[in-house]
Amino acid sequence: MNRRELGRTGIQVSVLGYGAAALGGVYGQVSGREARRVVRCAVDRGINYFDTAPAYGDGLSEIRLGKALAGRRREIVLASKAGRFQAGGRWEFDFSAARLRRSLEESLARLNTDYLDVFQLHDVEYADFNRILDEALPELQAMKREGTIRAVGVTGRPTELLARLAEQARPDMILSYGHYTLLNTAIMERLAPVCASLEIGLVNAAPLEMRLLAPGGPPAWHPASPEIQEAIRRAREFCAGRGTSLEAVAVQFALANPAVASTLVGMRTVKEIKRNISALGIQPDPSLLAELTGIVRMI
Repeated sequence: MNRRELGRTGIQVSVLGYGAAALGGVYGQVSGREARRVVRCAVDRGINYFDTAPAYGDGLSEIRLGKALAGRRREIVLASKAGRFQAGGRWEFDFSAARLRRSLEESLARLNTDYLDVFQLHDVEYADFNRILDEALPELQAMKREGTIRAVGVTGRPTELLARLAEQARPDMILSYGHYTLLNTAIMERLAPVCASLEIGLVNAAPLEMRLLAPGGPPAWHPASPEIQEAIRRAREFCAGRGTSLEAVAVQFALANPAVASTLVGMRTVKEIKRNISALGIQPDPSLLAELTGIVRMI
């Protein structure tokens, strides 16, 4: 599988990455046995970039990933996050230096490793901007100097906020989710050019809009309105009539973007891994994309 350098880090990542939120049950139940099978299949087929977080199943994703990668740690690029946690079934955000330091230690233990290739602040839009600049990112830079992490990153949804952080803090990489998809290409407006000019690695996540574009549809917690889901149903039928699937076109579209080092896709089954790998190197049909855009224009 083709690999690209993650910004200026020297770290080579597969263009198709593995989003491990699924291992924590975020998109439905996955057994521990199936989790190990899927992760091993991904590594065997050339996927080397794995992204997880304590927030995915309250640590379950990290635990399962650590077990599945036993004996194969050196083959992969391992990324995790800190700052967003689950506490008693509720979200908790803590970007203090002390909590970030403790979170790293907890993640290393769950992942059964002594270092992370990438350590990211998770959803920085929920933190005070100045605290991210003055406390959180300097703490991650200290971890990098100590050798427990290789690259410092930030993740979030608002692309303008991420672009400002890129300009002012210059982290090694930035992860944006849901902003380079069939429905939304906002990262190309400002974030991607800023990252390119500063040699900051750019990672795209959720090209299926958190499974809105997947065959089974989104989970119950998904924020898409009934009107949006109806438009997606029509788009899915349109693709089927053209001999393809909405999911395949969505993944092809995202993977074809050369401005992105890696696109993270959540994959729960071996079938999904094989299907997404088959999308590599395929450009979506321009006429099909044009018609599809018309169907989902209201979104």
